[in-house]
Amino acid sequence: MSVCVSEYQSWQLGIETFMRYVYARYEMKQRELAYRIYVTDALRALGGFEERYYDWVQPQRLEPDITSTEVIGNLKRKLGGG
Repeated sequence: MSVCVSEYQSWQLGIETFMRYVYARYEMKQRELAYRIYVTDALRALGGFEERYYDWVQPQRLEPDITSTEVIGNLKRKLGGG
Protein backbone atom coordinates (compact mmCIF):
# COMPACT_ATOMS: atom_id res chain seq x y z
CA MET A 1 0.00 0.00 0.00
CA SER A 2 1.24 3.46 -0.76
CA VAL A 3 0.22 6.40 1.32
CA CYS A 4 0.40 9.77 -0.30
CA VAL A 5 2.27 11.89 2.21
CA SER A 6 1.07 15.05 0.49
CA GLU A 7 -2.56 14.29 1.36
CA TYR A 8 -1.73 14.22 5.08
CA GLN A 9 -2.18 17.79 6.27
CA SER A 10 -1.50 17.59 10.03
CA TRP A 11 2.28 17.31 10.30
CA GLN A 12 2.28 19.65 13.29
CA LEU A 13 0.42 16.96 15.28
CA GLY A 14 3.42 14.64 15.19
CA ILE A 15 4.49 11.23 14.00
CA GLU A 16 2.05 9.31 16.23
CA THR A 17 -0.89 11.00 14.53
CA PHE A 18 0.63 10.29 11.12
CA MET A 19 1.07 6.61 11.98
CA ARG A 20 -2.56 6.42 13.08
CA TYR A 21 -3.51 7.95 9.75
CA VAL A 22 -1.41 5.38 7.88
CA TYR A 23 -3.02 2.53 9.83
CA ALA A 24 -6.52 3.92 9.19
CA ARG A 25 -5.79 4.12 5.46
CA TYR A 26 -4.47 0.56 5.51
CA GLU A 27 -7.63 -0.70 7.24
CA MET A 28 -9.80 1.19 4.74
CA LYS A 29 -7.96 -0.41 1.80
CA GLN A 30 -8.26 -3.87 3.36
CA ARG A 31 -12.01 -3.46 3.91
CA GLU A 32 -12.41 -2.29 0.32
CA LEU A 33 -10.44 -5.27 -0.98
CA ALA A 34 -12.45 -7.70 1.18
CA TYR A 35 -15.71 -6.23 -0.14
CA ARG A 36 -14.61 -6.53 -3.76
CA ILE A 37 -13.50 -10.11 -3.22
CA TYR A 38 -16.81 -10.93 -1.49
CA VAL A 39 -18.92 -9.44 -4.31
CA THR A 40 -17.01 -11.12 -7.12
CA ASP A 41 -17.04 -14.45 -5.28
CA ALA A 42 -20.81 -14.11 -4.86
CA LEU A 43 -21.22 -13.32 -8.57
CA ARG A 44 -18.96 -16.23 -9.42
CA ALA A 45 -21.10 -18.55 -7.29
CA LEU A 46 -24.21 -17.30 -9.09
CA GLY A 47 -22.60 -17.99 -12.45
CA GLY A 48 -21.82 -14.46 -13.56
CA PHE A 49 -18.03 -14.43 -13.29
CA GLU A 50 -15.34 -16.88 -14.23
CA GLU A 51 -12.46 -15.35 -12.25
CA ARG A 52 -12.09 -13.88 -8.78
CA TYR A 53 -11.26 -10.22 -8.25
CA TYR A 54 -8.39 -11.36 -6.03
CA ASP A 55 -6.88 -13.19 -8.99
CA TRP A 56 -6.94 -9.94 -10.99
CA VAL A 57 -5.20 -7.78 -8.38
CA GLN A 58 -2.65 -10.26 -6.99
CA PRO A 59 0.40 -10.91 -9.14
CA GLN A 60 0.84 -14.50 -10.15
CA ARG A 61 4.00 -16.26 -9.06
CA LEU A 62 6.00 -17.50 -11.99
CA GLU A 63 7.56 -20.91 -11.83
CA PRO A 64 11.32 -20.71 -12.28
CA ASP A 65 12.77 -22.16 -15.47
CA ILE A 66 15.84 -23.51 -13.67
CA THR A 67 16.29 -25.65 -10.60
CA SER A 68 17.92 -24.58 -7.34
CA THR A 69 20.94 -26.74 -8.17
CA GLU A 70 21.40 -24.83 -11.43
CA VAL A 71 21.12 -21.50 -9.59
CA ILE A 72 23.80 -22.56 -7.09
CA GLY A 73 26.02 -23.76 -9.93
CA ASN A 74 25.62 -20.43 -11.76
CA LEU A 75 26.49 -18.50 -8.62
CA LYS A 76 29.57 -20.60 -7.98
CA ARG A 77 30.68 -20.14 -11.56
CA LYS A 78 30.17 -16.36 -11.42
CA LEU A 79 31.99 -16.09 -8.10
CA GLY A 80 34.84 -18.24 -9.36
CA GLY A 81 34.21 -21.15 -7.04
CA GLY A 82 33.66 -23.90 -9.47
